[in-house]
Amino acid sequence: MDFAENAVTVTFTATAAVAAVLNLIVLVSSLLKLPKLTPSSFLQYFLCFCDGVVAAADAVIGCSSLLKHLSLDRAGTFLGLRICSIHGTLQIFGGSSSLFLCLGLTIFRFMVICREAILTQRFAYFYVAATLSGSVLISTLPLMLGSAESTYMVQPSGVYCITDWTSKNAQAIPLVTMNLITLTPPVVFIGYAYTAIYFQFRNSYLELQKTTSSKAISCETVASNSSTANGKSSLEQMLLQTANEEQRALLVQSVVIVFAFLAGWLPYTVLIVYEIITSHHFSAAFDYFAIYCTLLNGAINPLIVLRFNKEIRRNVTNFFGCSPKSQRSLPRPL
Repeated sequence: MDFAENAVTVTFTATAAVAAVLNLIVLVSSLLKLPKLTPSSFLQYFLCFCDGVVAAADAVIGCSSLLKHLSLDRAGTFLGLRICSIHGTLQIFGGSSSLFLCLGLTIFRFMVICREAILTQRFAYFYVAATLSGSVLISTLPLMLGSAESTYMVQPSGVYCITDWTSKNAQAIPLVTMNLITLTPPVVFIGYAYTAIYFQFRNSYLELQKTTSSKAISCETVASNSSTANGKSSLEQMLLQTANEEQRALLVQSVVIVFAFLAGWLPYTVLIVYEIITSHHFSAAFDYFAIYCTLLNGAINPLIVLRFNKEIRRNVTNFFGCSPKSQRSLPRPL
């Protein structure tokens, strides 16, 4: 490796190591309390798990390249498989599982806010199990079909392997098509769901304004003996407002995580579309920028979770002994 290649590999490996450690902190601190996590927190936990797996693989392979002067394009094997095939499998697993989990967070908010559904822990378990199973199937399909060597290739930046989006051979085309089909519907639904949620909040706000105005007018004519009924109405309104605030907080969590994911993967999505249409690779510089953005997203996700998720943040502070012993458990939102 020359100096430029070393600098690129060191930066990528160091970022991957930081991402792996940050995700590991979330995973270890909440492991024993995993069954008690709310459905949204449960999905965020496994989002950190998937990001951590990919980041750890990137860090290990990067360290091997630096210390042993190995490269992905050489015929190195592990358990009878090319290192490049293993890395490509993990990259597809991480990308697809993260997308499905972000889709799950969106579905959860959409069902609660727009459909007024009650989400159970069992539903969260089922969704995560289906997500991991589907992602494993999608990523390992080239291995099962024996086409991994012609499907997973070292990309121009030289720091990772993934599907060769420019390939037009008979084995690669169905797999590339399947990856596109996997990508498109979740992104479309995410856009639709958050649009519907916006209009739902907008309509609720307008109705609340009308209700408040009508109550203000009626209060001028209501007799003083209705104070008990008004007190009960005020209590119900306060409880409803508290519930709405909890849902808004959960919505903010989901919006930040989902749109951070979309922003982090946007450059790589542009790369995929360009390479499929033109059958030519992007430059090594843009290829590195695109995959590095996805890696940064994996490092930022646990920070977002710790910032917005009080439940997981409390587990982390308890794990490191930073929380007061007298602190009481707060009620958990759905």
